[in-house]
Amino acid sequence: MLTFEDFLDQDFYFSQYPNVEGSVDAGEYESGLDHFLQVGQFESLQPNPLFDPAYYRSIYTDVAGAVEREAITEAQHFILFGQFEQRNPNPLFDTAYYLEKYSDVQTAVQQQQQLTTFEHFLKFGQFEGRNPSVFFDALFYQERYPEVIITIEDGVVNSLFEHFIRFGLVEGKLGVSPDPRNDLSGAFQLDTLLGSRTAIESVSEENPVDLYRFVVPNEASQVSIRLSQLTADADLEILQDINSNEVIEFDEILTTSKNVGIASESLIFDELTTGTYFVRVSQFEGETDYILTFDITPLV
Repeated sequence: MLTFEDFLDQDFYFSQYPNVEGSVDAGEYESGLDHFLQVGQFESLQPNPLFDPAYYRSIYTDVAGAVEREAITEAQHFILFGQFEQRNPNPLFDTAYYLEKYSDVQTAVQQQQQLTTFEHFLKFGQFEGRNPSVFFDALFYQERYPEVIITIEDGVVNSLFEHFIRFGLVEGKLGVSPDPRNDLSGAFQLDTLLGSRTAIESVSEENPVDLYRFVVPNEASQVSIRLSQLTADADLEILQDINSNEVIEFDEILTTSKNVGIASESLIFDELTTGTYFVRVSQFEGETDYILTFDITPLV
């Protein structure tokens, strides 16, 4: 079972609360753990990156009531009760999922009465690349963001999941593979466009979406995009990855052409400012080849 000694990550604790490190250096407390036991837990400070006191209190009303009465702290409750009751320490760790996905963990927890589910993940699972919930896929995260490995090697974080929960979320990084229809990482690279450019491709049930990345180089340009020679219904959209996470979200669709049947689709911007944009060709019904034509005319 987890103890307070296991629970307190002193490097993380000092990085989050630098005044605590100063107090320890000044001899006011013996260690980060000493500060947490005497002060930090009562102020709902976070002892490690994977336990969120505010979340724990908000999701479990019985805990919130006990904390409000000053009968217990969030950390005390989890150490004494929560870890044995299969409660979740943060919104991205799902105890039931973890046990169901990893039968060896379930067996170990059942056979070793002193081992708890979150203890396994904290001490072993996160370093073994195990997934804490449906919201995080360690293999995907490593492949999508290989630079994260450097932060682990440099000791900034201890695991892929710790990076995601501390930095990745606020940086807009993805925890799981996106819907392929919205994934910009594999878009065809058209680079800088001036004048005309044509692409001939197809969409079908097996390949329902094609994505193209292009750059408008001038301060402003007139842009015309046409989807023609259709033999089945397909739609056309212009997109911009505003938050740079390589996934298209609803508010990043600039405009759409969705004519009925095999009628051509066209989009015209009288003045499109410089930047990187995307075009999405989507199958609506049936299978069709298509011709996609770009015409870009600088206005400056």
